[in-house]
Amino acid sequence: MKGYLKEEEATKEAFTEDGWFKSGDLGKLDENGNVVIVGRCKENLVLATGKKVAPDDIEACYTQIPGVKEFVVCGVPVEQKAFDEAHAFIVPEDYVKEEKERKALRDKVAKRSAEQSLTMKVAEIHIVDEIPKTSLQKPKRYLLQQFAKKAQQEVEGKQLDRSTEDEVLQSEGDTMKQVLHLIAKIAEVNVEQIRPESKLFVEFAMDSLNVISLAVELEEHFGFQLEDNMQKEMTVNE
Repeated sequence: MKGYLKEEEATKEAFTEDGWFKSGDLGKLDENGNVVIVGRCKENLVLATGKKVAPDDIEACYTQIPGVKEFVVCGVPVEQKAFDEAHAFIVPEDYVKEEKERKALRDKVAKRSAEQSLTMKVAEIHIVDEIPKTSLQKPKRYLLQQFAKKAQQEVEGKQLDRSTEDEVLQSEGDTMKQVLHLIAKIAEVNVEQIRPESKLFVEFAMDSLNVISLAVELEEHFGFQLEDNMQKEMTVNE
């Protein structure tokens, strides 16, 4: 390949200064000095911290989960933000229709996610019948991304509107409900994703700024200084 026809700028971007073509593949050297292709640059996730991570690396942390036949990760851009979230797509070993069974499967993955470092966590878990694949049996992550975006839109349609949320936060009593809404607001997740036993700073992709913001919000709302009581394994209930 010498370049793109009548596209000088595209050709310039596609080659290094010394004439090598940028294929878009990611590779690594094995113990014998051979180059092994491990993924595609376009499939990399750019996390809220700015760190880039390959979906294959995340997937490697979720092997051998009982009941999971296939596990694929793809990055889904966060609306109006310059970073991605890791979404997991699961094909169960056996067909699961009942929501109770689906929740049990999601909980298994969520538990594994809670044990991982911040860069290896998954933000959303989708249960699907099959993973769309290429003729080489590689997952079509762009189709999974479209599926995730559609699912998000459906969830947003069911979410409380802002005025209703404000009513919850301004109401007296039901401390847990108010706490859940404050966490959802700061962590930018759906209230339904948060459970009392969730580890606050482990399960949600909250950076240090988010943690400070949450401490300030809780102090202003309840008059209780949380910052001195914070610790990594803290649960929502605590």
